[in-house]
Amino acid sequence: MNILKESVTWRNYNRSLENLKTCFNGGSEKELIIRRINSTRHSDNLRILDIGSGNGAYIQKIISKLTVNNIEIIAIDPCIEPATYKMNGHRYVFNDEYFEQHQPDGAFDIIICTQSLYYMQNVQTAIRKMNNLLKQSGQLIITLWSKHCSIYKVCNKQFARYCGNIMTIEDAYDIMKLEVNYSSISLEYFNGTLNWNRIANSDRLLSDFLVVFSRSDQESYPDNAIKALKSCDMGRYPARVNGTIFAKRPESSTA
Repeated sequence: MNILKESVTWRNYNRSLENLKTCFNGGSEKELIIRRINSTRHSDNLRILDIGSGNGAYIQKIISKLTVNNIEIIAIDPCIEPATYKMNGHRYVFNDEYFEQHQPDGAFDIIICTQSLYYMQNVQTAIRKMNNLLKQSGQLIITLWSKHCSIYKVCNKQFARYCGNIMTIEDAYDIMKLEVNYSSISLEYFNGTLNWNRIANSDRLLSDFLVVFSRSDQESYPDNAIKALKSCDMGRYPARVNGTIFAKRPESSTA
């Protein structure tokens, strides 16, 4: 059984996401992640597992600002071709596989899962596996949108009836506290905005919005989906709120 849902064509998703990012204002949670990793003591050799890596651009922006000499990235995403290459002396291995299939040759100092947890068929199983893949005192970093995010509120209203439950970072936080006895766990928020006027006036961007935030391909939408989105009163620059969980595996972990 694959742990990721297969309801979306991954290349369509990546293309739509890149289009939609042109309507995001205020950056992202990357600075939170960079600051937290750099403030934690690490050896000169760091192993990172990036789950749902896309084309690797996101993780590359993060590690370009880390104060560690040698970094090995194992990146997992079913939409990419396997590849191994070096950038600035760091080693990247990209695998076109599902997280559940991945059998690493050792534990990780850090696991990053950005806007990917809601693709998992069984979130509890995924969280336990992530914890088991960490070294003792390793750090799990999960990012999702917040229940306070305008995008989530629209998606929950428009898509939940045919896409199922839409997970928020608050949901993930509650699950993680129940599933694993972390030595520390915290939730931090990032606030940005969305240029909704630009999206609402473009059928192309509305279609991209549906692909990304309903997590379904276009043929899965009801016929009136774009019309319903156009009618949403979100204001000109609605809030875009993401949350990031930082959880540390204890020295002696019981998952």
